[in-house]
Amino acid sequence: MKILFVGNSYTYYNDMPKLFCALAQENGKDVLVDSVTKGGRKLYENLTPYDSHWAKVREITAENHIDVCILQENSLLPITDNDAFINGLTMIKEDIGARVSKFVLYETWGRKNGAEFLAENRLSSVAMTNIIHEKYKKAAELMEMEISPVGKHFADVYRGGSGIELYCSDNSHPAREGSCLAACVHYKTIFGKLPQNMACLKLTSYDIFIFTA
Repeated sequence: MKILFVGNSYTYYNDMPKLFCALAQENGKDVLVDSVTKGGRKLYENLTPYDSHWAKVREITAENHIDVCILQENSLLPITDNDAFINGLTMIKEDIGARVSKFVLYETWGRKNGAEFLAENRLSSVAMTNIIHEKYKKAAELMEMEISPVGKHFADVYRGGSGIELYCSDNSHPAREGSCLAACVHYKTIFGKLPQNMACLKLTSYDIFIFTA
C-alpha cells in the first residue's frame, strides 16, 4: 500500500509520517510512505504555478498510483476562510485524483487554552476543535473524502485529565505524544482498527490510546 502525506508542520513535526510507517510495519502492514510538507502551507498554495512542492507531489503520483493520500490543511484556514479550504481540496482532487484511490482529510485540533488565537476569538480549545471538526465533516461530504479525526481525539485526551502533554510550548504544534496520537488515528482510519503493537512509538504511557477507540 502506497500512502502519501501532503501538509505542513502539523504533519512533519516529530516526523509523524515516519512514526505512522513504523507503526504500520510493526503491525504487519506492507506500506510505502512518503510525504511532501512545508511550514504554514495552505493546500491551495500547492497549486500555484511552478511550486516546487507540488511538482514533487506530481512526480510521486506520476511514478506510483497512490492508495491513500492524506491531506492536512493549514490549522486555521477552515475557520478563517472555509471557501479557500474547499477550493484547495477541489484543485488537488482535479489535479491528481486520477492517480489516487482515496483521499483522507487529516483533521487538526484547536489551540491549547492560553493561546493568543483563542483569546482573540473568545474560544476555548475544545470549542475551536469542534468548529474545525464540523468544517472537515462538511468538506469530506462535499468532496467525497474520508476524515481521520485526529482533532477530535486530541480534544478528548486534552480534556480527559490523563496528564499526557500533547502540545509543544507554542500551544499549537504537537509534542511527540501528539504526533503519536495522530499516527494511531491515521492507522485506525486506514486499517479500520487500532494497532495491537506499539513498541516502536516508545511511549511511557498508553493511556493515550484509550481515546482513539
